Amino acid sequence: MERISRLSAQDALLLLRVSFSASRVQHLLRCMPSVDNPALDLSDGHLRSVLSCITNTNLSDIQWLQASLPIKHGGLGIHQCHYNQY
Repeated sequence: MERISRLSAQDALLLLRVSFSASRVQHLLRCMPSVDNPALDLSDGHLRSVLSCITNTNLSDIQWLQASLPIKHGGLGIHQCHYNQY
């Protein structure tokens, strides 16, 4: 998180959206049984803390849900892991 804070907010958000919530990870979560895996909540918490660092705010639960919406629906396009588990 220290390195990402050195980038501009727009660059950091783009990296977060494209790289760290990449489609490969989402594909693996859909293909493997991962129900109730505590690592998924840990990963979502890390994504939330990085997004909070980028935006320099503390995100409420409602704001975090909105950030996880697709861009076309007014969100930031950040994919939460626990929505893709099977």
